[in-house]
Amino acid sequence: MDREVKSIVYRYLFDLEVDGSDAQHLIDALEDEEFPMREILGEREMNTMIRESALHFDQETHAPLAWFGESLKVLSIHLSEYIVGLEFAEGRNAAGFRVEVEIRKYAARRGELIAVPLRHSVDFKTGEIAAGEEDVAYLTQHWNELPRWAQDAYRLKFPELRLL
Repeated sequence: MDREVKSIVYRYLFDLEVDGSDAQHLIDALEDEEFPMREILGEREMNTMIRESALHFDQETHAPLAWFGESLKVLSIHLSEYIVGLEFAEGRNAAGFRVEVEIRKYAARRGELIAVPLRHSVDFKTGEIAAGEEDVAYLTQHWNELPRWAQDAYRLKFPELRLL
């Protein structure tokens, strides 16, 4: 099989449960923000999702969405929880078969954003890609670049990082 990447397909996933008491505040706050997700979802549809307590975004494209992480950052300014989204990049050969996969987890909190590569697995029968945990080697290498809240969370999640 030809392993040379001829094209890349990106998929962006984001699910956010919005507490009912935060819904109207978030709708009002986003009116004044540059928020490209609104243009893709449609303002009415996006506001309906927020009012129904679940903002969902699932977009496949042939070009990276440079604004995806920034959108999560904007949400994190207006909500108290961590805001998390995933970016899948699938390299495909000339025949259209997947030959390479990279997954990046975006996490935002209080207006700060990090992007960390994830390990993954591919189900042999279905071809479904399952995101795994963060790449600990990457975290170790970029430890000093991470904000304190991310360092604290990763120390709890990965005991081997507690010495850093």
